[in-house]
Formats: sequence, C-alpha cells, structure tokens
Amino acid sequence: MSNHILSLTSIRGVAAALVVVSHLREYGYWYKHSLDGVGAIGVAIFFCLSGFLMGYLYLGRSLNAESGYEYLVSRFSRIAPAYLAVVVIAYVIYQYTDPLFPIGVGNHNLLRHLLFSGNAGPLWSIPPEVQFYGLFFLLWISLVLYKSGAFVMLACMFVVLLVGQYYQYAFPGVIVFSKLAFFLLGVVCGAIRSSVQWPSLAISVARVLQMVFLTWGLLLLFLGGGFSGNTEFWNNTNNAIWAAVLVLSFSFDPGYLGKVLNSKLLVKMGAWSFSLYLTHVFVLYYASMFLGNSFLEALLAITLCIVTSFLFYTLVEKPGIRAFKYILEKPVFKTFVLNMASRVIR
Repeated sequence: MSNHILSLTSIRGVAAALVVVSHLREYGYWYKHSLDGVGAIGVAIFFCLSGFLMGYLYLGRSLNAESGYEYLVSRFSRIAPAYLAVVVIAYVIYQYTDPLFPIGVGNHNLLRHLLFSGNAGPLWSIPPEVQFYGLFFLLWISLVLYKSGAFVMLACMFVVLLVGQYYQYAFPGVIVFSKLAFFLLGVVCGAIRSSVQWPSLAISVARVLQMVFLTWGLLLLFLGGGFSGNTEFWNNTNNAIWAAVLVLSFSFDPGYLGKVLNSKLLVKMGAWSFSLYLTHVFVLYYASMFLGNSFLEALLAITLCIVTSFLFYTLVEKPGIRAFKYILEKPVFKTFVLNMASRVIR
C-alpha cells in the first residue's frame, strides 16, 4: 500500500480553498450571503487530516532514536519555513507600513508568533498543529513502551469524547486540547486504515460517502456554513466525527471520481495548500483595494490567491523545507541533539 494518497492531497487543496472562500465577504468581494462557516470546515479537515496522516504513516513503524528524530525533523521542516516567513513579512507590513493590516504581528506579539503560539489572522491554527505533533510523539512512545495499541487507542477515544463534551470550551483556541477531538479521531482513523484489510464492500461504502461529502460541499458554497459562528462549530464534537469520517472515506480509491479528485490541478493545489492558507489574506487584503464585489471579481481574487500561493510555495516553502532538513540532518547537529536527549531521558 502506497503511503501517498492522491485523493487526500486533493482534499487538502479543497480545504484550503474553503478557507479562502470564507474570507471573500470579509474583504468585500461577495455580498449575497455569509460563507464564514466553510472556513472552519476547511480548518477542521486540515486538523483531522494531520491526525490521520500521523496515525497512517507512523504508528505502524518501530520507534528508536533515528526514527524519532526523523519524525521531528520532518514535521518541523514542514511547518516552520513557510510559517516563519509569513510571520516576518506580516511583522514588517503591520509594524512599519500598514497598522490596519489584518495579520497584526507587531512588537507586542512578535516573539509569541516566532515561538509558534500566536493567534493573528490565519496563524491561529499553527500553534495547536505544532503542539499536536509533540502530543502524537508521546502517544507513539506510549504505544511502543506498553505494547498495547488497542488499549491506548480506546483510551484516546475516551479522552476525545470527555474533552470534547465537557472541557473543550475551557481551553483557548490556540491550545491543542481545544481541538483535540479533531486530531485524535484523525489518528484513530489513520491507524485503522493502515492496519485493517478492507473488503470490497467497505470500499464501495467509502465511495458512496465520497459522493455524499462532495454533494454536501457544493451545497455549502450556495447555502453557507450552516451554523452561527466558529465557537459553536469547534465546541461540537460531532463535527470532529464527520470530519474524521470524511478523511477516512477519501483515503480509499475514489473510482470514477478519481478523474476529478486526482486531476493535476487539484493535486497540485493540494501540494501548495499550506502556502495558500498562509498567504491568501495578503492577496485578498491588497486586491480588495482595486477589485469590486462582483462574482467575476471574486473569482479573479481567488485566482490571484492560487497564483501567489504557487509562487510562495516554489520560492519560499519548498526551498525552506530543503534548507531546514539539510541543517537539521547534518551529522554534527543530529548527534548533538540525540546526545542531549539521551541525557535528559536519563
């Protein structure tokens, strides 16, 4: 079974597009109805997908110093270069040229954002993502130490329901525990997907669910998000359940839908979806100074977001990932970190 699932890459691109669409009205492009809700849906899919990929790619692997270090380098390199570049650019704009810029990174909160704990604009979702990587690493260690995968997964499910139902509202939005249900249900689905031999009937059911979710997604674009606000959405554990089921269903071969889901455009947009998520506010904000609120101008704004994200992905994100990995995988640096970790563990 291949570790790379094209349809999930496409779904990541769709999720990023939902976030972009949800912000159109905020910058004056769309005035017929509010699409705020679809942005939260896009981020929920991101969170569940992160959990799914961790469970799918790592829980079946052996864990030692080498594989643990490889995991941490891979996760940090995936997030840090693009995120830190956006933080610095937003800081320069907000602090020195435009105090009305919507990503308000200034002297008062720069350090917080550099330490992956800021909440300005779309950057709010990065802290829980990074915290989740650390939390998953602890889960992975526990599975190796106690050799009781089924028990640990059931315990995770219990924690998900407990936190989601009773305590989720008590945590700030940038704390991983406020979104724990989305991440951990994704992990459970990823672990099940990689370890179970699925019969043909299950694949057929998954394809039906794919059609249901795609139809639902189209309706969202015409009818809006279907709830009153983000707080309502994130405090409802049921939203974590459907998001995890959505990701799981699209991890199977989409059959006839593959012509759409595995199309070059969607797959490529999925590849640079993180750049699209991080940069679209820049584009919408400045484009709003020149574009009106017609449907065609909204489409032009979306196109500009996609083009800009591709350039950012090509010129910043990809080279940044390579550079971070090159530095972190240097033998001298790697040996130093592993030695320090062994001393701490002792």
